[in-house]
Amino acid sequence: MTAQAPSPGGEAMAQYTLARNSACEQFVRSNRIEHLWRALTQATDTLLADGVTDTPLALLAVGGYGRRELFPYSDVDVLLLVPENASEAVRHQAEQLLHRLWERHSGISHAVRSISETIAAAKADHTIAASLLTARYIAGDSAAFRSLTRQLKQQLWGKDTAKFIITKLEERDRRHAKWGESRFMLEPNIKEGKGAIRDLQMLYWLAEYCYGTRRRTELLTAAEWRRCKAAYTFFAVVRAQMHLLRGRADERLTFDLQTEIATRLRFRGRTVQQKAERLMRRYFQMAREVGTLTRILCARLEQEQMRPAPALPSHAADKPLPEGLILRAGRLDFTDADILDSTPSLAVTLFLAASTGGYVIHPDAYLAIARAMPVIGRRLMFEGAANEQLLELLLTSKAPEMHLRRMNEAGILGALIPEFERVTGMMQYDGYHTYTVDEHSLVAVGNLAAIEQGLWQDKLPVTTAVAREKFDRAVLYVATLCHDLAKGTGGAHAEKGEVLVTRIAARFGLTPAQASMAAWLVRHQELLTKTAFKRDLSDPNTIAEFVSVVQSLERLRLLLMLTVADIRAVGPGIWNGWKGALMRDLYTRAQAMMGIGEVSFRQAGRLSEIEQRVYGEWHLVPQRPAFAVTHDRFRAITEVTCATAYRSGCFRALVGVLSYLGGSIVTARSVRRDDAVLMTIGIQNLSEHSFADEDARLQSLPELFTQALEGTIDFTRELPKRRRIGRGRNVTITPAVLIDNAMSAQATVIEIVARDRIGLLYDLLGGLQDCQLQLVSAQLATYGIKAVDVFHVKDAYGHKMLHPARLAQIERHLLAVCGKTAQSGAR
Repeated sequence: MTAQAPSPGGEAMAQYTLARNSACEQFVRSNRIEHLWRALTQATDTLLADGVTDTPLALLAVGGYGRRELFPYSDVDVLLLVPENASEAVRHQAEQLLHRLWERHSGISHAVRSISETIAAAKADHTIAASLLTARYIAGDSAAFRSLTRQLKQQLWGKDTAKFIITKLEERDRRHAKWGESRFMLEPNIKEGKGAIRDLQMLYWLAEYCYGTRRRTELLTAAEWRRCKAAYTFFAVVRAQMHLLRGRADERLTFDLQTEIATRLRFRGRTVQQKAERLMRRYFQMAREVGTLTRILCARLEQEQMRPAPALPSHAADKPLPEGLILRAGRLDFTDADILDSTPSLAVTLFLAASTGGYVIHPDAYLAIARAMPVIGRRLMFEGAANEQLLELLLTSKAPEMHLRRMNEAGILGALIPEFERVTGMMQYDGYHTYTVDEHSLVAVGNLAAIEQGLWQDKLPVTTAVAREKFDRAVLYVATLCHDLAKGTGGAHAEKGEVLVTRIAARFGLTPAQASMAAWLVRHQELLTKTAFKRDLSDPNTIAEFVSVVQSLERLRLLLMLTVADIRAVGPGIWNGWKGALMRDLYTRAQAMMGIGEVSFRQAGRLSEIEQRVYGEWHLVPQRPAFAVTHDRFRAITEVTCATAYRSGCFRALVGVLSYLGGSIVTARSVRRDDAVLMTIGIQNLSEHSFADEDARLQSLPELFTQALEGTIDFTRELPKRRRIGRGRNVTITPAVLIDNAMSAQATVIEIVARDRIGLLYDLLGGLQDCQLQLVSAQLATYGIKAVDVFHVKDAYGHKMLHPARLAQIERHLLAVCGKTAQSGAR
């Protein structure tokens, strides 16, 4: 039998596949992005050009393909030029050509236009205009391509530049709002994120559109353009590796990709995580560099293309500038480019003046700082005036976060506080934090300013009220800025941070008493959250223990504001009404124990009003469970109270039902009354709000609970079918079980740390049941992918467990439950 010869298209596809695979394999070995781009572009050109001959059509590459910057799974953008007033036959020919292109490459993204249509579309849409900046001829009518290029130069490039600049900057702002306002996200989007590839491309587009060249030295120096290229090359290498590892165009640099890419890029380190940390440190250094270059270029473009200069503050004529500073074209600059060599503290004066006066800093000032960094780095921390001015900026600025971030990007903050430079770009592999250590600290400072200005009055009424009271603002701001500086040093960072902040506070000019207070805040930065989220706040012993550490109302107020600012700086969505309610409750109870206000403490086993009502309803018809559901929008919680005849496993069954209905359980309490049990469980929905708007989802609760008690629903099988958690896939959470008999007078307290997953709480309750333990109450907290659950339990006779062998047995069993293989997800 004679073999059939392959079709020309099939042969072209085979050659393309071979060339593409070879290029990708060579890139994995060499990490040479230029070679990969060149090989992929050439292979794609050959594939698409095949068959585009003897035609009035012109096939052009645009966008990244036009720049010859194809990534393994990026789209291939093409423009098919058709003649003006093309006939129906030509349009049909263009349609057939596109079908052939789609058959050969599934990533084709196309447009079909005439020259006049292309010019009109580019004038109307600056995204199209940017893609045409690097339009490149592939095949077909070359004269049409030359005509398009000529008309673009005549009618578009360099025309209406102010509008183009404004449009691209607005487009950038929308992109940042979508993909993250910070360039220090722990899992950044390497294409669209702040300080990443698209921001660099924007610099090139602005220069090319306005001046017809990518590297106009009046905008950036040759050295600065080289820094742009270095950053772009680094991002491109990482992005290409991401595509190859994922097998698709995935642009988010997740934790698991970071470890793989760090190994492929040969970063050194004793562990995989250390290699990943070095990779990401390089990434954040590059992102910071891009931010500085973007600011310089955009300011210069504005100065040249978008006159007039920024409007001066109304008081500019009345208030003299500090010596050594001057206004140039409406922007704040140094009087002499070399003045920092003799007066390095003037770099901090610049930012303080910009903050207090409302000035825009001139790009030349940033250049002067960059050139003087060797001197600034050696001397700045010893300049008393510079330290005092930084403290003044913290205490007087309406937007301290913005000014500190610009100081950090310019290198000034790290030079003034070397301890801060050590954590700049430092990753936090805990599956909880969203930002690097330095960015988290700056966001926390910004949160303090927002609280003081009353911007979160509705969400944080108690904290806002506290911020209006008299307190030492210098202590609070210094402690907040420096609270995480000991991270990464090994061991408990709060204790080590206590020593660091004492030194830093002294350099800032704080008194020994102020430095001691700041150090106390750093040492006990987790005291409020650990107590509020893990302890039974209805137990007076819990409050008494907390107050014994805090000791004073001033400490309590400062600790509350630091804690709220810190939690809200962890990342978007971390704060919710339930956490706020717990912290308010603890704060109020602590105040009462200190003599301000009154709070009644519930005695062990005492029923609330709702529990009493439900208990009474059950007694009327004891054959079936009685339920009450209450919603609290402000606390962002729905509480389900159930009274039923006691039987082993009934509490676990209710947990299983609520989890099955989509509830995330945040608190739980169980009280025995004769032959009955009263259970109150607090739940939130997927968005960490109450079920007030989803009340219908809980209507089947009684029926499902009855089925669960009868064993007709297998939650071990059903719960893993529920929702998923995708973040932090390769972050290791080591399970731990801590048993404490001193924390509560009535019960043994068991704290369990484990990776959160589907059915975790259900399984843990099963483990407690296996150990024949009665649950009194539970405080449940989730930090990203880490669950920290605290159970107050008694034995079958209502006593604490005291025998060491019994405690060791419980610990082993619960550790085995934590280590169960299960699908990742929320409990």
